Parts: sequence; structure tokens; C-alpha cells
Amino acid sequence: MVADSTDLRWMATGLILIVSFAGVGFPFFAMRSNERLFEAVWFQLMRVLCTGLVVSVALLHVLADGEEYLRNVSTTYPVADAAALFGIFVMVAVKEMGMMALKYVKQHTTPNGNGLEEGLINKGVDHGEFGHTHGLPLIELHDMDLSGQPLRRFVVYMMEVSIMVHSVLVGVALGVLQRRVAVLSLTAALLFHQFFEGLALGAVAVKSGFSFRGSWHLFLTFTFSCPIGAVLGIYFAKQYDPADPRTAWTLGMLNALAAGTLLHIGLVELLPEDFRECKDCHNQPPRWASLLALFFGGMIMAILAIWA
Repeated sequence: MVADSTDLRWMATGLILIVSFAGVGFPFFAMRSNERLFEAVWFQLMRVLCTGLVVSVALLHVLADGEEYLRNVSTTYPVADAAALFGIFVMVAVKEMGMMALKYVKQHTTPNGNGLEEGLINKGVDHGEFGHTHGLPLIELHDMDLSGQPLRRFVVYMMEVSIMVHSVLVGVALGVLQRRVAVLSLTAALLFHQFFEGLALGAVAVKSGFSFRGSWHLFLTFTFSCPIGAVLGIYFAKQYDPADPRTAWTLGMLNALAAGTLLHIGLVELLPEDFRECKDCHNQPPRWASLLALFFGGMIMAILAIWA
């Protein structure tokens, strides 16, 4: 008979909550103590490391979980990969619709509607702020007084939702475990997993202009997402059936879609910016150091994938 692990799962839930808050809050607390934090070489390297974490989490944790769930219900078609691809396309579509909405707001909040043309770029232009080139007419974001950096903030929101979905599902997986050894192993992995995942989210949010007071939603959603999933898992442990096709489809598709969104954020939004050349920056880390940080960030989650 399997020993009851309910007490252990509740303790694990509390520990994960504390570690999650520490991870997402660290960049904000560090920023409050040092206003020139962005210029520090160590912080720039930490951002690159966090980008490696985001991409690695997407492929080795989120997508891998989706594939494991869907493998039991579909053996002839790569459903998880297709769902991840769809998640990438959804991210692109939502981002473009967001830009269209920003253009609309700018046009209708400018006297006589004539200010829009001043913010349009009629040919491909490299936005130093984002580190990649757009070939379609876009609005220069610095001409738009819409909460500072709207596109950056949008990226943070999408990243937040993707991580939240995965964290809830991982929490459910912890909550339904019965064997104490399995609970201990997964808890140890999740403590590191949640800390570094929160660190990545917090670093991107700080870079995107979120203030400490204006980031309460980041703290709440990330800190409580995995514990809420664990509580749900504990509560529904008796009814939870991982062999149920409906359960497999639901959890698998949600994980795969979240993986596609995280891949787009990591590879399209974060990575090019981390490696763009800034002529006005005097404390940029060497390229070799940034590459090492990127590989190290990916390696952390790759090692954790052995147990998580």
C-alpha cells in the first residue's frame, strides 16, 4: 500500500510559493537598490541567461510534457508539435493585431488624425529597441504615449500567461502524486524550476519598464499559479485519471500551445535584443560571455528535465 503523501504535498506547495515569489521578485528588489542596474554587466548576462531559460523551458519542459500527454491519444501524428507551431502563429497574429490597435489609438487620439504619418515607417527598419527588422509600416513606439513601451509590455503579458498555464499544470501534476519519493523528487526539481522561471519573467518585466508597484499582477499570477495547481491536484487526486483521453487532450494541448508562445518570445523577442549591438552602451559584456550565459541558461533547464 502506498503511504499517504498529502502532508508532504502541502509542505511542497508552501515551499514552491516562497521560491516562486523570490524568483520573480529578485530583479525588482535589485532594481530598487541600484537604479543603474541595467548598465551592470552581470545584469545583462543574467538577462541572456534568462533567455536561455525561456527557450529551454519551452522545448524541454512545456513541449515535452505536451508530447507525453498526447502520445497516449495520438501515435501517428505529431499533435504536440503542430499545436506548438499554432501557438507560434497565434503569437505572431496577436502581436500584429496589437500593433494595429496601437496605430488605431494613435490615429484617433491625435488632433485631426494627422499625427499618425509622423510615426510610420514606410520601409523596413531595424528597431534598436527590439533587435529585429520589420518590413511593414509600423509606429515608432517612442512617438506613442501609451504606457511607455506598449509592445514590450505586451510581450511580458504573453510570457506571463504562457508560464502561468504551464505552472498550473505542473502544480496539478505535483498535487496528484501519491508516492512520497516521487513527491520529493519533483518538489526538488520544481523549486529550481520555479525560481529560474520567475527570474526570467521578472528580468524581462524590469527591462520592459514595469515598476515595482505596477507589477503586482506578475507577483500574484506567477507566485500562486503553481501552488494553485498543486491545491487543485490534491483536491481532485481521487478523481484524476491520467489515462482518460479527455484529460490527456486537454493537458497536452495547453502545454503545447504554451510552448509555442514561449518559443516565439524567447527566439524572436528576447534573443535578438540580447545580442544586438548598442553603440551608446559602454558596459556591454563580451560576446563570448553572452554566449556562455545563453548556453548555461539552457543547460540549467536541460539538467532539471532529467527529474522534472
